Parts: sequence; structure tokens; C-alpha cells
Amino acid sequence: REVLTGVMAAHPAVLKDPAPAVTIEKLNLEGVQLAVRPHCAPQDYWTVYFDVYEQGLLALQAAGVAGPQPSIKVMGEARG
Repeated sequence: REVLTGVMAAHPAVLKDPAPAVTIEKLNLEGVQLAVRPHCAPQDYWTVYFDVYEQGLLALQAAGVAGPQPSIKVMGEARG
């Protein structure tokens, strides 16, 4: 949360009030899905939307946070 909140706080078009928020949106077998919610003026929406996702990804990678990994579970019967 700190990394993503920092990204939003550093963006010049993200409003300070209401404060940006990072919340858990979903927990599932693949991991945790976060909701990242910056607030901005309507004319800045798409710029903020794409900037925050890109800068957020780069900041998470720089902080050593692993991205999603595909997983496969193979099940079978033991023979022998």
C-alpha cells in the first residue's frame, strides 16, 4: 500500500482531498487484487489512470514485489 500510495501522492494531477486509497478488492488462488483509487479533475482522468498504473507497476517492481505468476496444478493417480 505504501508504494502505491506514494506513487499517487507524487503525481501532480492526483488530488490530495479526497485522499488516494489502496484497498484489497479480491483474495483468490492467484493472490491479492488491489483497488488503486486516485481522485483527480475530470479532464485529467485518463492521464492519471494510465500514469498511475504504469508508475505503480514500476514502483512495485523496484520495491521487489513479484507480479502475478501463472499457476498450474497437475493431479493424477500414483501408479506402481
